[in-house]
Amino acid sequence: MDKIVLDKRDKIARLCKKYGVKRLDVVGDVTVGLSGRGSRDLDFLASFHDPDAPNRGGWNAPQFKLAVDLEDLFEGELDRVVVGIEGEYKHPSVKPWIEKIREVVYADS
Repeated sequence: MDKIVLDKRDKIARLCKKYGVKRLDVVGDVTVGLSGRGSRDLDFLASFHDPDAPNRGGWNAPQFKLAVDLEDLFEGELDRVVVGIEGEYKHPSVKPWIEKIREVVYADS
């Protein structure tokens, strides 16, 4: 896992607890060693204890609040933070790629 994520893992865990995250994985460039090649974004994949939570609240839904707080946490270090929802990536060509590169940042049993 990339140092930029490892250095903030405890703070990320606190945010996950705040928003009811069951599991948060990092995917994308940071997991395949491309983060130092001009990539200035982090892509996360989240699942929530309440599976309906992401569908409620519009822009107040927990994944958006989590994304905003993660952007604040990484302020100045990144251009963008994306939080996708577990299960959204069902396309046959995308899902195997995500499964191969995802790394667990936070998991609550």
